Amino acid sequence: MIPPVLARPVSDKPSWLVAAENRLPFWICENEMFRSKVMALEYATKHNTDIDLYFNDVEFSALPWTHEPPESIDYYYATRARQLREHYDYIVIMYSGGSDSSTILKTFVNNGITVDEVATYGGWSHKVNKYHDPINLEITFAATGMLKRCVDMGIKVTYLNMLQHFDKVYDSPNWVYDADPRLNADNHFKFHTAHQRPELIEMIEKGHKVAVIFGHDKPRIVFRDNAFYISYLDVGALATNVWPQMFELNYVGPAMEFFYPNVEVPEIMIKQGHMIMDWYIKNQGAHCRELLRMDWLYDPKYQSRVNTIMYPTTWRETETYSIGKPSTTYTWLWKSEFLIDHMQDTRQNQNFWDGLSRIKTSIDSRFWGRLGLVGHWTKFYKLREVQDL
Repeated sequence: MIPPVLARPVSDKPSWLVAAENRLPFWICENEMFRSKVMALEYATKHNTDIDLYFNDVEFSALPWTHEPPESIDYYYATRARQLREHYDYIVIMYSGGSDSSTILKTFVNNGITVDEVATYGGWSHKVNKYHDPINLEITFAATGMLKRCVDMGIKVTYLNMLQHFDKVYDSPNWVYDADPRLNADNHFKFHTAHQRPELIEMIEKGHKVAVIFGHDKPRIVFRDNAFYISYLDVGALATNVWPQMFELNYVGPAMEFFYPNVEVPEIMIKQGHMIMDWYIKNQGAHCRELLRMDWLYDPKYQSRVNTIMYPTTWRETETYSIGKPSTTYTWLWKSEFLIDHMQDTRQNQNFWDGLSRIKTSIDSRFWGRLGLVGHWTKFYKLREVQDL
């Protein structure tokens, strides 16, 4: 049951925007609600407790997770695309060239569902190399072909430069309270770049329903107590690109829509869970007990494997350029080494490090992991119980 304190204050926002907001994740600590994970962890540190991740718990708890939907996964992707198209006047697909956003874009295009705009993003300046800096490599080498196809089809393609907001994003060490829970520098630019575009805000002020669609990360399949469960992890997955600024009462901007984990077409999540679980049972057998544990030993090949499983007709890992996942010392520098390599003498760069240093002392050490903040899980939903794996 949702604590009474979580009820939203009365707002004059359009109902479609309020509804979209309420489907995004947030954190709870001692019956208090937080849209910022950093603030939630500081509160938990002060009160010597922990936090819980809330994500549509009531709606998801009522779903038939043990029953695999009968149609193909592509069928449910197309159903979701049509549902979004019917609900919004203007749809922007944020396209990185990665597996998640590629499947979204191809789902719309291959099914003849209208896309108003495809927006891709990078960091371009005289200090950042278009062809060598990690922030740009996926766009440069993976996204080009599909973007050309969109242009040929008459779809508007927009190239967004995140670095134009460099001064604004890191104007003080307090940036950490407005960041998404991964604290990744690359992601932090995207709120201003994707959600505060003047042309989108103008549409909204004229009464149009506008949505920005991101391809968020994968569900996690966990094996414990002789059963397979599905869940989502906030750091580096579910809550990536979810910013506290979006939930201020004075926020004006497009709604953010998760394409995969959602209330409207939940068959996507259930189908994905069963597809992944069945692959592990067939190909790993009893080894699942170790590979799908809830700790840092979790299958290191999981991301690559589930790409192939979940996107059977839209993605080929071996045929597509990818920079992979974090290889730096800290998650927050993934794809953002330019902050050190190119901008180390700026005030903003100092604010970046000062912000991180501040919360290293204000958040208890038990909330820090090898690559940054520890992850918190949504509720676990049982897919199948097995006794003889």
